[in-house]
Amino acid sequence: VKKYSQHLDDLLPQADILSIHLPLIDNTRKMIDVRRIGLLPKGAFLINTARGGIVDEAALFDALATEHLAGAAMDVFAAEPYTPAQPDKDLRTLPNMIMTPHCASDTVEANNRMATRAVELATDFLTQK
Repeated sequence: VKKYSQHLDDLLPQADILSIHLPLIDNTRKMIDVRRIGLLPKGAFLINTARGGIVDEAALFDALATEHLAGAAMDVFAAEPYTPAQPDKDLRTLPNMIMTPHCASDTVEANNRMATRAVELATDFLTQK
């Protein structure tokens, strides 16, 4: 992740929509911070369904409140259930913020795949010699 940071900084000014798909590790914690949000063009959108903690939620609040970002949608948060990073920066109060309760993967198809895989793994374990 670290070696791609400069590429990210070069790409953000061109992004109308930033959709985050990363694991939460030391190098990605608050990766999308006040500086990087500032690199996005005015009117851009941010989507995070990856992991809470990648986006600095206080910086996101400021960018939405000042309308630097047109909007954001998040399914994951640094604290779940959601608790504001700072009491005066509650994302729930913003009209340009969409929040869902960490349920983006909760589909019939995903649940069927998980159940099938669990049965396969249990069967494999029980039939080992």
